[in-house]
Amino acid sequence: EEKSNLYRIIGLGALKYFILMMASICSIIYYEAHIKTFKYLYYSLKALGCAYKYCWDMYYDWGLFHGTKKSNRFLRDQMKYPPWFYYVSMVYNLFGLYIWAICILLTSLLQPPKTDAGNEKAIHDYYNNVMSIMWLEFFVVAIRRTIWVVIRVESEFFNNFEQFRDTVTIPPIKFDE
Repeated sequence: EEKSNLYRIIGLGALKYFILMMASICSIIYYEAHIKTFKYLYYSLKALGCAYKYCWDMYYDWGLFHGTKKSNRFLRDQMKYPPWFYYVSMVYNLFGLYIWAICILLTSLLQPPKTDAGNEKAIHDYYNNVMSIMWLEFFVVAIRRTIWVVIRVESEFFNNFEQFRDTVTIPPIKFDE
């Protein structure tokens, strides 16, 4: 039964990446064939994949929602950092996962009107703004992943998922003579 539970968890983890991969494929099809259906399918699959990824991060990767204490709702019993760190991280993780949607919204708001098509300065300013938005996205995602790693390693430390054992003694090194 333990093996089938492991396979179920692996399958659920693979589903997360499958959904996000299908979103990327829909994006490629939209940009190549300009079929609007794939654009909306991309948005839908990407949003669904990010929601799934958020739940996966919270429950499996960070080990949250396993606590029994009423004082630290939604957290674990064993924590290295103060509870506010985890709550802020939960909100930032959600923001970081959906930064792609915020960037799409910002670039669409900054896009020059169709009447300015001949205005090279407006187009140049637009692409400069897009580059700034992309750098902002990279920065937000890098911070999100750093926080994710810190909490994931801490969760692994307390839960010891891989069942590593402490080495009590270190065997001597045998030298060839």
